[in-house]
Amino acid sequence: MLVSKAKMEALRIVGFYKDYNADVFRPAKMYSEAEAKIFTELLNRRLITFNRKRTSLHITSKGLDVLNKAGLGEGIGKYKLSENRLMARRHQNAKIAFFLNEIDVDVFLTDIPQRVTGSGFLSASKTRDKSGSNIIGKSKFNGLLYTKSQTYVIYNLTNMNSAVLPLPEENIFMRESIKAHNPVTVLYMCNCGLEQMLNNLLFSTPDYKKISCGYYDAIQEFSVPVCLVPINSLGLVQMQIMLTQDYKRKIAKDIFRQHFRQSKARWADGINSDVNKYLVVFFDFDIKRLQEALSVEKENLYVLVLKEQKAAVKLLLNSLNMSKVKVGTISKNEAFRILNIQSPQDKNLMQFLTADGIGIDVGEELIK
Repeated sequence: MLVSKAKMEALRIVGFYKDYNADVFRPAKMYSEAEAKIFTELLNRRLITFNRKRTSLHITSKGLDVLNKAGLGEGIGKYKLSENRLMARRHQNAKIAFFLNEIDVDVFLTDIPQRVTGSGFLSASKTRDKSGSNIIGKSKFNGLLYTKSQTYVIYNLTNMNSAVLPLPEENIFMRESIKAHNPVTVLYMCNCGLEQMLNNLLFSTPDYKKISCGYYDAIQEFSVPVCLVPINSLGLVQMQIMLTQDYKRKIAKDIFRQHFRQSKARWADGINSDVNKYLVVFFDFDIKRLQEALSVEKENLYVLVLKEQKAAVKLLLNSLNMSKVKVGTISKNEAFRILNIQSPQDKNLMQFLTADGIGIDVGEELIK
């Protein structure tokens, strides 16, 4: 059987990140049905296997041979059992990697890029030295997403009730991010819907000490923007839009057309000069920026979200006692048209080819 590009990339993610959460086969936990089908196929072909407790997936010797044959085995060794805490961290990082790989982010970085030409994700664990003493590996954030114009610091929020130390965390990620010479934004990610993610953040009861706080309160403590992105199909749309340079101004300009006027305020993406209405393009769910807008302008504020985000923004506005603020929606297709974004190709339908243009045959042997 010639392997598809989607399965080869998933196999490489398992090998590169060492562990992948076996929750992928549970409907309530899977990122998508396609994800479960890919990992089922890899299991059936004996390219990956379960650990003894069946809580994690890792690469087999056969899977490693396939990666080496494809020219993708560099830096990937035989699997070694890890402690539960480290395994949980690997699960978080691998889930982010699988998600970002869907939109062609390079998720196999091993060091901070000297020059950012595309989009690349560097797992925090990859910056550790052999002794594991590198401080970035001990922080709560999972990794750094580098783009041409922005550096995103990603937190995979698997436990909303845990506490975080915003200032020490920021000292660490700013030190690492500044090397890319780009503005920094924090991304909260979660393997659930946006509305559920926001609800969990708003009503979490974190167990924290005086110097720490919950993730929702940390939004105000971080000196940089903090955005919310769910790990699902809506999150993929968000990320494609957010990785488009100057997307907010382009959206505002298309909506207001000849009445568009650039706003001097950081919180507004444009002004309708005809009716003096301020527009906030809120696809990224930058809560702090919206709060700043609401503190200055309420009557003439117009918040624009994707149709699938409307329930979540209503929940947020209710929590801020701003339920009367006007909210408008736009479809994914319309946003993609304005920004000239192409939907990702289905990698399951694309055969993997080596650098020499050769397909990889993984055999017909299946687990009975």
